[in-house]
Amino acid sequence: MRKPLAEMKWHSGKHWATDFVTTLGFPAIFAGFAKGLESVPTIHDVPPKNTPPDLADFQKDIKKRMLDVLQKDEEKTRCVVTLPTGGGKTRVAVEAYIDWMQPRFAMGKYLLWIAQSEELCEQAIACIEQMWGSREFVGTLRIYRFFGRREISLLDDLRGGAVVSSIQQLHSRIKSGDPALEKIIKDTGAMIVDEAHRAVSPMYDTLLKRAEEICGTDLFPICGLTATPGRAGLNSTEETSKLVGRFEAYLIKPNLGQDYEKSPLRYFREQGFLARAIHVLYKSGIEYTLTDEEVEAMNKEQDLPSGFLKRLAGDKNKNLQIIQRLLKLPKGTPVLVQRELENSNV
Repeated sequence: MRKPLAEMKWHSGKHWATDFVTTLGFPAIFAGFAKGLESVPTIHDVPPKNTPPDLADFQKDIKKRMLDVLQKDEEKTRCVVTLPTGGGKTRVAVEAYIDWMQPRFAMGKYLLWIAQSEELCEQAIACIEQMWGSREFVGTLRIYRFFGRREISLLDDLRGGAVVSSIQQLHSRIKSGDPALEKIIKDTGAMIVDEAHRAVSPMYDTLLKRAEEICGTDLFPICGLTATPGRAGLNSTEETSKLVGRFEAYLIKPNLGQDYEKSPLRYFREQGFLARAIHVLYKSGIEYTLTDEEVEAMNKEQDLPSGFLKRLAGDKNKNLQIIQRLLKLPKGTPVLVQRELENSNV
């Protein structure tokens, strides 16, 4: 049975994927998101909910400085917020922008939240839902899922709210001249760009150019969120300069002293904000060579091309090594698996 099982086509969220993980007793998330998201409404209203824990002092300070930026005019309404992974970037940004946008939602304005994947889009939605309920507002908040295979049309009840989208979806819709997206852009009150270090890509150029054509050069407040404001990789100097220009060099980061500046992650661990992980590096010894087409795609997309990632994911020897290594861990050990490519320029 091994050969026919290995040759089965795997489609995220489809019957074979869900049956496979169910039979083996794996969490359903391993089957992918497509099926699960079909049962989630594209547009829904968020009622009040319970109150989450308070922000830490450094998070409250960052939120205040974000709101200060939002009160300024024109180009000064752009900024980058940087916090280490796990430092609460999403939570702080959602709190600040929900508070600022609340009266604007009532005027039919949109908070356009851009993430890089469906998983990150869903995480943002979960945080927005929780924060809206915690503010004890009287009205509901409308959330629009605009990623994956989902669509929003002019026939939908478009009346302002939070639009959570992937940059890939926005780029595709701009290219097709989607009238619903153009209406959303025209009425956007603010934009959040998650993983802002990716905002130097051509897809963001297309988005902001179209936004300027619709709204004028003043646009609307734009905030980038990132764990690292610069990128070490292809054309790093040029990209960092472009990132600074895109967000007008207004950088908001914690004021936690020299110890934090020297090593943010170490500081957060020592202060109890982040857990201490045991980092185990396993080298497979496998070497990969990009094709000329993949190199060209990487230079264009500023990231590892999807064709190479698909080839990498299908490497049976590599996957078998990963499984064998994971099986050596004590049963019940929490683990995060991360793939790294040695000598990669990305």
